[in-house]
Amino acid sequence: MARVAGISVVMASDAEGSGAGGGSGVGGGAGAFAQPFKNYGRMDETSKLVCRAVAHAVRDAGLGYPFAPDVQAAIVGTSAEGCLEMDTLYFRDYVECGRKLGRGNYFVYTLPSSPMGEATIHFAMEGPSLFVSGGLASAMSTAMALIEDGEAALAFAVVSTRDRAACVAISATEGAINTSGITARLVGAATIDDEIEIVSRTIEERGAPGRCKR
Repeated sequence: MARVAGISVVMASDAEGSGAGGGSGVGGGAGAFAQPFKNYGRMDETSKLVCRAVAHAVRDAGLGYPFAPDVQAAIVGTSAEGCLEMDTLYFRDYVECGRKLGRGNYFVYTLPSSPMGEATIHFAMEGPSLFVSGGLASAMSTAMALIEDGEAALAFAVVSTRDRAACVAISATEGAINTSGITARLVGAATIDDEIEIVSRTIEERGAPGRCKR
């Protein structure tokens, strides 16, 4: 049975400060990662949030990375906002600067799945990388299905907004939290912000010293 192995919440305001979602002594920004993150500075803010949330969940689960190919780690992301902000930014830049002077790097992040792509590269995830609608409950259900169908041994469900992200690491082996304990709470969530609050409360209720403090 798939169980929750790690869990985290990060906020944009912690980007250059101390860590705010998982693991003891984990800093914000690029310092959140156990391995050097190539081109972290060029990513859009949503991708940075998602990757930091995954890093904290990995640490909370007591795992290391890059993941071995046989782990077939997967990631499933969701966001009510998608990539609208980057779509708008890219379009405005194109109109103002033209095709030759426009910043092509913006184009990379005009897909809602781009943050998951960045995470798969950095953490060496060789399993499926997906973006789904329906919030964290949907992402978790999809992640669990990937594990149950044998497509992954480890999966990360990530939900993000403009300024926050939450990640739940789900493992095929014994984990710290039964997935039903979180999914049952998510049923009553009206918005993605509500879902992130539910994850935050779950972290606080665990109260494990030095782990997943918000």
